[in-house]
Amino acid sequence: MPFATDTMTFALNLLEKAKDLDVRCALFNLIALLVEVVNEELASVFPKVIERMFESILSTEEVVPEFKDDDGVPAPAEEADENEDDIDIENSEGEDDDLDNIAGYSVENSYLDEKEEAILALKEFAEHTGAAFIPYLEKSYQNVYKMIDHPQEDIRKVSIDALSSFIVALYKQQDLQGVSNAITILIPKLGQIVHDDEEVSVVLSALEGLGDLLKELKQISLPTIELRDFVFSCITDVLQGKVACQFDESTGDDDEDAEESEYDEAIVEGAGNMLPLLGAAMGADQFRPYFERTYPIVLQKLVCKKRYDNLHVCMYVCFTYNTHLQQKAKKNEDLESQRAFAYGALAECFAPLGNHTGAFFNTFCPVMIAGLSDEFDQARQNAVYGLGELVLYSGDKSYE
Repeated sequence: MPFATDTMTFALNLLEKAKDLDVRCALFNLIALLVEVVNEELASVFPKVIERMFESILSTEEVVPEFKDDDGVPAPAEEADENEDDIDIENSEGEDDDLDNIAGYSVENSYLDEKEEAILALKEFAEHTGAAFIPYLEKSYQNVYKMIDHPQEDIRKVSIDALSSFIVALYKQQDLQGVSNAITILIPKLGQIVHDDEEVSVVLSALEGLGDLLKELKQISLPTIELRDFVFSCITDVLQGKVACQFDESTGDDDEDAEESEYDEAIVEGAGNMLPLLGAAMGADQFRPYFERTYPIVLQKLVCKKRYDNLHVCMYVCFTYNTHLQQKAKKNEDLESQRAFAYGALAECFAPLGNHTGAFFNTFCPVMIAGLSDEFDQARQNAVYGLGELVLYSGDKSYE
């Protein structure tokens, strides 16, 4: 501990004098790492570092205008800096002309790195310092929330992660009213990001953020039917490929297409992982009707990549297990991960369904038994697990 204290003192002294962006980034990172050791004892240094972090987060210095030269061509960086110095924002009468003279904007990565490290440090404070961070939590939430729509995807991602951590920290301090106020803002915002953001990595962060809130706060995270439906729509729309990031057109490059396919699988799995968390947060009675609307979508992934427009056709295929279609699907390597996902997602839902699981026994027992002969090992493992969970939570129904 003395070594950690000495290191913190050194970092604070250096931070007061540091003008180099890379040095400030390193110091923010160092302080965030130290907080895992020092914990609540870090409270004494918060006044010295948090305000500086707020300045880095709210700074707009990362956006640099690029000015045109006399021929309308973007000027070199040095000339652009000179033009920028010539502008008097308060007294200029030719603001429109100045705006017309801007060719575009560039981004300084060093400022972005500093902003990202500052947000990550606040997240670490919230997770490791307990009550000591509470006096700074509201302002931290407000400032970081302003970054959730930042043009740079990494800033959006860390902002989402930090905001979720802030609410969980508030919950651990028993501030239920503060939690209620925060989630009524953040959950709809995360849902909007899931639907509208075109970057898969950001959507993944939003899904994980929603999952963390459901897991930690449970029923407190869903105080209204509107919020439940909002989270549910995120899950079903991702599972059906209806969100913006799933509409990116193929580039024709095999490597890039393969990477995009992996991302697509990741967000589908992220949505599937949220389904049992939603059930645990809602309770078995309330979860059952939501599950009844979702499982046909999951079952489609056991048969083929095509999404059926006619739900009755899909149900017929899934429940009767047409041998030809199933064998064809099993030979298609692209469907292996989908099958594993489907068995696993369904298996995880039986626990939150509780005593309602028995009502679905006749539907899912043949599904899981068929999975035991799947040629993909992960799919077989998930089917074995799913069959065990199904029998466990179906109770007497499984012995009929």
